[in-house]
Amino acid sequence: MRGFISIWYAPGTRTGALAALMGRHGVPRRLQLDNGTPFVLGSSRLGEIVRSCLCQGTTPVFIPQGEPWRNGVVERFNDTFNQRFFRSERFRSREHVAERALAFERFHNANHRYRATGRRTPDELTAAAKRRAAIPRAELPAGWPEQGRVEFIRFIRSDQQLRILRRQITMPEHLTYRYVTATLDLAIPSQQGNLLVCDHEGELVQRASIVTPSRSR
Repeated sequence: MRGFISIWYAPGTRTGALAALMGRHGVPRRLQLDNGTPFVLGSSRLGEIVRSCLCQGTTPVFIPQGEPWRNGVVERFNDTFNQRFFRSERFRSREHVAERALAFERFHNANHRYRATGRRTPDELTAAAKRRAAIPRAELPAGWPEQGRVEFIRFIRSDQQLRILRRQITMPEHLTYRYVTATLDLAIPSQQGNLLVCDHEGELVQRASIVTPSRSR
């Protein structure tokens, strides 16, 4: 997605804010998220933002739990947003906040440079990128899609347990102290093993079953 702006501060619901972002910047193929709400509700089920991403054809990717530095640029942006905008202005109303936040977003994306992006601004970084048009929020299908993928990057500790959505799945011993990527494929029925676990080289090492929202009704 082109540029940065905090979903929390955008007007309306979080899903409405995400839809507005995609409308302005295009739909990403993949969207990296942390493991908090509203992305995973109560650590046990996927939230509405994940559903919205899947309906737009975006693959949500969850970073390992307890590793916020993997979203370092986002965390740095949140600090910049907080210090240079939210705490430096006075606002008359929620609408005024939304108006000024959009102006800050445009200024930030045109001028702010990050070490992680080679000192390029967000606009420079994405200038040549081809944007995918978003489906208007009102036209998104109700319920969960029957296709789409959700990825979870996890570190396997000494107990050999892969923890996803309050499930614990025992991993092979050779994966201890290694990262794996577990992909929940909505197109695969849970009884056929819809959770595909791959090692750091992308090799499939195990399949498991998780009941998905679209198949739990």
